[in-house]
Amino acid sequence: SYLDQAPYGWKILQFATIAPGVMKQGVNLRDPFISWQPYHWSTRAYMINREGIQTLMSKAHSTSLVRKDVWRIEEAPMVVSDEVLYELIGDAYTATGLWVDSFESKSTVQSDTESPDVTHSYPSSLLPNFRKRANGRIKIEESLLVLMNIRVSEKEDVEREINHIKQDSHAVCKFHKICKWVINVVVIHPSFVGIFQEEASSQLPSNIEIMIHVSAETFNKFAYVEKLIAQMNKYDLLLLK
Repeated sequence: SYLDQAPYGWKILQFATIAPGVMKQGVNLRDPFISWQPYHWSTRAYMINREGIQTLMSKAHSTSLVRKDVWRIEEAPMVVSDEVLYELIGDAYTATGLWVDSFESKSTVQSDTESPDVTHSYPSSLLPNFRKRANGRIKIEESLLVLMNIRVSEKEDVEREINHIKQDSHAVCKFHKICKWVINVVVIHPSFVGIFQEEASSQLPSNIEIMIHVSAETFNKFAYVEKLIAQMNKYDLLLLK
């Protein structure tokens, strides 16, 4: 697969850039990845491996005395998300043969970028199995199962979580021919069950399955995932969210 071509020791891979010069240069390269540089703008699409996450957490995350999450970027200057991710994590590389189109959404920082007119010639045998849709976006043939856990502690959390689910599922599923989400919802009060079910049934698409449990205690999300092992075998790809 394309990811097998990633440099040894990588921690984060960039799959989108709004820098026209970088894209024009990339189409003429045979190397599937090049070292990330500060002018490779965009955090539209990227992949972080486990070691990369550990590096980011060790540099930016801590827990207060009252067990609250504390995020602090002490390395300066860290102005935009590109720097926080690619530079703080390190061992970052930019793809030259597999790009997510970043020009549909305008950057909030680089407002004067234009979409370059480029045609990529990278060997198709190393690219994932894609097909074109009518609007020109790529569509991945492999089926995807997304398993997600959320906790609802307040009544006000319901609407926010529903909106997050809608946004995330739309962003992911528009690239997959078959895409199913199974979401384990843990609510701390029985009265939240009906509220969540009503909002979910009226706002979420049919490919999203909701399982609701009532518990005020800390829960192990992997205990719920274990019950879905049989479903996992029916899909080509699995995403634990």
